[in-house]
Amino acid sequence: LLWAIAAHLMAIHWPFSLTRAKAGRTALVGGELDSALAKLDEQQSRRTHTQVPEDAFKVVKQAFERLVKRLRALDLPLNVTGVAPADPALRYAAAIQPSPHPMAFGSNDDAQAALITAAQRGAAAAKGKSSGAAAPVSSLVNAIDGVLELESSGQWPDDVEAIERMKTAFYVQIAEQLNKSNRGMQRAIAARNCLEVFSEGYAFRFTVRVDRQVELLRNPRTSFVGSVSRAAARAMHGDAITSESTAAVAERLATARKLEQATMRRPLLHLHLHALHTRTDRTGGAFVMGPVVRLAKLWVSGHGLWSHLSEEAVELLVACVFVHPQPYQAPRSAACGFMRFLRLVAQWDWENEPLLVNLNDGFAPDAGSEVLKSFMESRDRGTSPHMFIVTPDDRDATGAWVPFWTDRSHPTEFALKRLVQLASDSLSLLERLF
Repeated sequence: LLWAIAAHLMAIHWPFSLTRAKAGRTALVGGELDSALAKLDEQQSRRTHTQVPEDAFKVVKQAFERLVKRLRALDLPLNVTGVAPADPALRYAAAIQPSPHPMAFGSNDDAQAALITAAQRGAAAAKGKSSGAAAPVSSLVNAIDGVLELESSGQWPDDVEAIERMKTAFYVQIAEQLNKSNRGMQRAIAARNCLEVFSEGYAFRFTVRVDRQVELLRNPRTSFVGSVSRAAARAMHGDAITSESTAAVAERLATARKLEQATMRRPLLHLHLHALHTRTDRTGGAFVMGPVVRLAKLWVSGHGLWSHLSEEAVELLVACVFVHPQPYQAPRSAACGFMRFLRLVAQWDWENEPLLVNLNDGFAPDAGSEVLKSFMESRDRGTSPHMFIVTPDDRDATGAWVPFWTDRSHPTEFALKRLVQLASDSLSLLERLF
């Protein structure tokens, strides 16, 4: 599209033919970063010996939606009322585009045999064997996450472990019914803490959301011990049942935060980021944000910092340059968006300022001062993350603003300094090139 625009303008204003321009006398600068993503997809195809489909993100979203319809049609003690996507692959933001894997089909799916044969021949050709010979195909399949929402019920137990076991029972029932219905079109496997479904070449991993479980982890005083009330348990066992070490409390609260993040906050953030990517107004992503996120993740990974930042943190940094583009307009090319991402990382005062990402215009007018107060208090306590990034949904049970996608060790102080320096150097290089 950019070349077509440039070619049209040259034909009108410049006194030489387009033939000479296309022959190499004229170059379109700025598309190099787009080609980097194309090369990444080519490398993925060579690694897995499978073909990345055209519009791969749309294909996987359609496969997910068809599976959701089958899940909602199941006859369960508590019916599935909703399935919330919670994965970068379902919001155009996965660093590597998802492609069907030959081992992720149902037993009777006709597409599987053809894909396995093609992958085996591709692997054989890569190893220098004859084109008709077969070679092993990688069995590694990346899982795509979703969250199952069930009908509300007052029959959930008042014990964390009991809730976990009931969730496992639901995984078993769902797997059994999926394997019986549309036999051979998908394979469902129940694990203790999740449900895995292989369908249409993709692996989907689901967890059940139970808000009561998070509440009990935060405040165990409201729980029961098995089927015996806490008062009765105390009468039998004394006060020992209520005693809890500091380490145990920290572990319990960390588990509650992790569970809340996985089943409640991640789907909500997915909703906002997906909406931002598809918006076409002046601060929307205009379908450009996805490629910018992929470039940012590729850059972070390429510099060995992937383990220091969550994917959500990287996506929020990119979202910030779209939601808050001032004094410019929102980026409308991958190169522009990526350079603004680097500028934000390199120039923001991470030590003294929190970063507010106003997704869906959710911040109140006085939110800035409240976030700054929470930031200062956590910094004085020595618990503040080195990157204090918050969205309008990032409040804890007490109402304080808390970053849910960064913490004290992600990134560490050293990793952040390295990230800032690399961003500054990369930005200087790109500015000289472009």
